Amino acid sequence: MSRIYLNRVGNVEFATEVPGWTTEKVTVAANSVVTIKTKPGLVYGVVVVTSGVSVTVMDGERQVWPALTGPVEKDFPGPLACATNISLLFSGVGAGGAEAWVVYR
Repeated sequence: MSRIYLNRVGNVEFATEVPGWTTEKVTVAANSVVTIKTKPGLVYGVVVVTSGVSVTVMDGERQVWPALTGPVEKDFPGPLACATNISLLFSGVGAGGAEAWVVYR
C-alpha cells in the first residue's frame, strides 16, 4: 500500500491518508480506553504523538499488539485483525492529555 505523508510531529512523520483506510486523530485528557470502531475491523498503523504516553491496540479486552510508547509510528507488518471491535488503551497520560492517530478499516 502506498502511504501519503502529510504531517510531521517532532521526529515522527505519519500517514494521514492511506487509500482505502480511515485515519482518525484520537485525543484524551486522562488514562482511558477509546473505542474507534464498534464492529470487527483491521488496524493498519498507529502513531503515538505524545512523548511518554503508551497506546495499546485492543480487540475488546484482548491486547493485539504490545504497547507503543510515544513518540512513535508503527505500521504493522500485516493489518491487525480485531474480531470484536477496535479500541486504543491510553496509559501514562499526564496533565496535558495525549494524542494519537490510528489508521483502520
